Amino acid sequence: NYAIFRTSGIYSFFGNNFLTFILNKLKKNEAINAFTNIYNSPAYIKDLAENISRIIKKDKKGIFHIAGEKINRYDFSKKIAEIATITPYEATPDGCRGEVWGSGSIIRAKNHKE
Repeated sequence: NYAIFRTSGIYSFFGNNFLTFILNKLKKNEAINAFTNIYNSPAYIKDLAENISRIIKKDKKGIFHIAGEKINRYDFSKKIAEIATITPYEATPDGCRGEVWGSGSIIRAKNHKE
């Protein structure tokens, strides 16, 4: 008689998470490595809280999967950059290579200095 909530990639504008990581990198004009072939289903914390609250209020039991749309890290990073409009950016897609990570995609401010 439990409600079990399963989620993935929780993000918000506070704390340490993928969204704040990308925003901080963009603000600092640092390169962002993000892969095109590693997928996640990120969940915005407010949406997650509202869904959990709704399920609890209805006294539902079971396992609940609460997540956003499936998206790869590269596309999610690009969306963040586009919405934030902190600075113009350039993006170079790449897949995960090698035994562990490989080089990945690069997203960075156009005025980035190596």
